[in-house]
Amino acid sequence: FGPRHIRAESSLLRAYNGGTRAAPFESLMVADIGDINVNLYDLKKSCKMIRNSFKEIVSTGCIPLTLGGDHTITYPILQTMAEKYGPVGLVHIDAHSDTSDIVLGEKICHGTPFRRCVDEGLLDCKRVVQIGLRGSTYEPDGYLWSREQ
Repeated sequence: FGPRHIRAESSLLRAYNGGTRAAPFESLMVADIGDINVNLYDLKKSCKMIRNSFKEIVSTGCIPLTLGGDHTITYPILQTMAEKYGPVGLVHIDAHSDTSDIVLGEKICHGTPFRRCVDEGLLDCKRVVQIGLRGSTYEPDGYLWSREQ
């Protein structure tokens, strides 16, 4: 439900930033292209649907800024972006690093997308920033693997 609320709040944005006097809608082509269809009962099929949708989006020259949704969606999005541009940078805002190898027996799920992305060479780890990490982990040093990358 995050995207719906982000969309509702962003409708309150004004055309100018008073502090910087920037007018992003005058210098950039910005559009809300809506939600991507997914299959709520099949995560692997959803990943394929997301990849196909983003292939169509980036084929137009659009550089997507994606906000909200289940954490898993980042994996097929980054697969598509890296296919076109090579390893990409990332700003990830979340309480969890989402770098587990396996969660509840699954390699692809909400807690594993960035491990899969690193394993597949989709991310330029020198250009990855994770903001807001906190909370408990399953290991004594839950961020060791991330730091080693």
